[in-house]
Amino acid sequence: MAPRPEPLTVVGAGALECPGHGCRCSRPPFESGLTVNCSNLNSERVQHDVVRLLPRNTKILFLERDKLERLPGPIGSQLALHALKLGGNQIEYISRGAFRSQQALVSLDLSNNNLRTLPDMAFQGLASVYDIALDRNRFQYIPINSLTYLTSMRRLDLDYNRISSVHNNLSKLKTINFL
Repeated sequence: MAPRPEPLTVVGAGALECPGHGCRCSRPPFESGLTVNCSNLNSERVQHDVVRLLPRNTKILFLERDKLERLPGPIGSQLALHALKLGGNQIEYISRGAFRSQQALVSLDLSNNNLRTLPDMAFQGLASVYDIALDRNRFQYIPINSLTYLTSMRRLDLDYNRISSVHNNLSKLKTINFL
């Protein structure tokens, strides 16, 4: 019986430039960008080092179930991310303009954190984002000015928060389909 050949991995020109520190990198078939998964590293310091070391062609970044407590801005200014997954951390604070350099971002997951409020310009620069998960946080209200820049948003998940009322200005978000 002939030995089975090893699975073929095609990474294009150059090797996958994974930042190390326990991150796992992959390139989906027929995609030019990388998916970088740096989840479960349990160290905020490592996470900030990892973001600095990410290859420029990173499109999807997982930083889930780490011990991140805050998001300084701007995040990954050298990157053009399509998806950023930050769920399951301990994030309490997002700095004003933390995402302003991520104009290509379409999906943002901040679920299952400790967020209580959002600064007015937290989502500045996210004109392309259509899906934001803010479920399982500690929001009592969402300042409407924090959503101002989300002109393409279709889905906003606010499940399992402590929100008792929704501001009337939310109706200004004409593109939203699911709340």
